[in-house]
Amino acid sequence: MSPSAVADGLELGEVVTDADGHRAELVVAPASPWLAGHFPGHPVLPAVAQLAVAERLHRAAEERGQLAGVDAMRFAAPVAPGDRLVARLTACDEDGRARWRLERADGGEVATGTLVWGSPSADAVADPPEPIPGVDDGAPAALPHAGAARL
Repeated sequence: MSPSAVADGLELGEVVTDADGHRAELVVAPASPWLAGHFPGHPVLPAVAQLAVAERLHRAAEERGQLAGVDAMRFAAPVAPGDRLVARLTACDEDGRARWRLERADGGEVATGTLVWGSPSADAVADPPEPIPGVDDGAPAALPHAGAARL
């Protein structure tokens, strides 16, 4: 697959697939709109943009399914405008899980995690918590965390 220059300023290079999975170089354009507001005077690439890169690599590698969840994620270092990185994604296992890694050219860790691909069935999503007694809006009892969510 050939490199793709995109309007969002996250340029994913040619996808290479081998026994370890899929990988591609990534360049974060200094003018990327993903950097706006994160943070004024000290722009960094937000976590959601890093997940967008994982999803883009997944599609470019012609893997099936769409991002349905994040089992675990660790963000170890910020990504600045102009950074050149390597995005890595293993092939999905039988449960639709794949290991994700974003690293610097020297191998320094930026982000790692386990992503879930595919669409969860309604049976796989937990029921919402019961409403708090006496609260008119039905706010869940487990606030501020309301359990499983779909992407």
